[in-house]
Amino acid sequence: MFMRCKMTDNTREIQIKKVLLLIFFAANLIFNIFSFDILISRYLHVMLLFILGAFFSKSSKIFYFLEIPTFLYIILSQNARILRGGYLTSLDVTIGVVLILIFIYMGFRANRTVTLLGLFFLLFLYFGRFIPAPIGHNGFSIKRIVSHMIYSTSGFFGTGTSVSMSYIFLFMIFGSFLKYAGLTDFIANISLSLFGKSSGGSAKVSVVSSAFMGMINGSAVANVATTGTFTIPMMKKSGYSSDFAAAVEAVSSTGGQFCPPIMGAAAFVMAEFLNINYFEILKAAIIPAILFYSGILFAVHFEAQKSNIKSSEVNIDIKEEFKNNFHLLIPIILLIILIYFKANIIKAILISTANIYFVSLLRSHTSMSFKDVLDAIYEGSMESINVGISVVMIGLIIGTESLSGLGISVIGFLTSYGIRSMILSAFIIAILSIILGMGVPGVASFVIIYTIASPLLNSYGVSYMASGLFCLIYACLSNITPPVAISSYMASSIARSDLVKTSFTAMRLGLHGFMIPFFFLVNPFFLGDGPILKVLFYLGLGILGTFAMSIANIGYLKRDLNMFKRIIFMASGVLLLYPEFFSSVAGLVLLIVLVVSIRFGGQHEKTI
Repeated sequence: MFMRCKMTDNTREIQIKKVLLLIFFAANLIFNIFSFDILISRYLHVMLLFILGAFFSKSSKIFYFLEIPTFLYIILSQNARILRGGYLTSLDVTIGVVLILIFIYMGFRANRTVTLLGLFFLLFLYFGRFIPAPIGHNGFSIKRIVSHMIYSTSGFFGTGTSVSMSYIFLFMIFGSFLKYAGLTDFIANISLSLFGKSSGGSAKVSVVSSAFMGMINGSAVANVATTGTFTIPMMKKSGYSSDFAAAVEAVSSTGGQFCPPIMGAAAFVMAEFLNINYFEILKAAIIPAILFYSGILFAVHFEAQKSNIKSSEVNIDIKEEFKNNFHLLIPIILLIILIYFKANIIKAILISTANIYFVSLLRSHTSMSFKDVLDAIYEGSMESINVGISVVMIGLIIGTESLSGLGISVIGFLTSYGIRSMILSAFIIAILSIILGMGVPGVASFVIIYTIASPLLNSYGVSYMASGLFCLIYACLSNITPPVAISSYMASSIARSDLVKTSFTAMRLGLHGFMIPFFFLVNPFFLGDGPILKVLFYLGLGILGTFAMSIANIGYLKRDLNMFKRIIFMASGVLLLYPEFFSSVAGLVLLIVLVVSIRFGGQHEKTI
């Protein structure tokens, strides 16, 4: 993305960039701490986002001359519009059109996928009368579109901008502060001490550390860039191929966005959209996250045995590591406690972020210097700009849905073609989710998918929680799905591996993750909804299911397996994952028979 500015030798330019980032940081802090008119604060936030975007992308200076006066006009004329009862003058409409064109241009430079999609929806609003029912509509005038998209809280300056200004910005800063305090090294060392001596320990370290850091920073690509520089070389050194090492890092970083207890900004965005308690979302995400990561851990274990990869040499004293660095976990614990006791979420994140600095001072080796604080602000602000512009552009999609009732139209469209099956509809949504989420940050992708897909799933009686998590998981998995598997591409660049092989290997390692959302749509046990013993029973069977699927994926259990047995293992895994008693028992029996036959069978498999 164009906002990832690279420091040049031009000192003056570097200083200007740093000053702009500090202004952006200070302004957003003020917006989150003090009360302002909702639209005015969102106008100012987006103005800063796009000014910095234009600066970092070295856009033509004409955009400054267009953007700044345009925003100033909209802000300064706000009271006059209110006194007119929202009536727009010809100048209001003209300024609104200019601003939409600026957004489209800058959005295209930041994220083509989101912008092209938003442009499609914008055209849909205007040309809706030419589209047949049930998708089509009477069409909207330019004045009506501008009013909805620019001068209300339903379009560009709606929920997407609110999320960008609060949760995304604050969580990027929170994660950046933790990184500069040394949490990344602490988690890597703990993971290494726990798993380093086991078979395939280096890959297991990657899985655990990437999951933990991924749930804090909430960005799969940023997580790969952070933890991958340590874990990928370590995996390659221990004997894993470059393709496999990169794939493990990519898929592990991707799952962090739906891994409790933090889930990055995703849980807070879900709480905002679904109007559901934050802890209810965490509770529902626990089992899907356990199943997702257990499957990856099994896979790297069997790959290590298959490739005869030995354990790593580890000289880390876990007790000493905890003694020296446990204090770095205090801000995370504090955040969870504050939210549990129903503190304002924004204030809770702000307090926890400030706490990181003071906690870091408890040990000299973690003490954050003034330079560390500034670097954390620069990096966190930069990441929030990257994601923020994409989220603001999603306002076109959200605004289109709220103005045209597109979600209801999609239901009518599918019904008119006889598609009344929840599973078939969910499958269509899954495909669309992967396509729409390609190249898009996880939170932004979730907002797109949920806006379009949730009405359809809810029409089948699916709970808002289940439909929300379904959309979130598929939004995240698009990061490892070819052809635009951005997490896989980032990992591949670090590992210097084949891009295509890395992408497909990551997708194969996360195969069970693509199935889990379908299972919790039909049965609430995988969302922790039900008697605790039943939930634990199906969780245990689900873990066995990921065990069986991992054997099928790697093709190894004590020895190489032929294709026939791999297919049977895969079938056993699917049956075990499906949370229904008879199918689970059938899968368990099948798995036991397979394992026993391999345990007491011959030493070699005949290939098919």
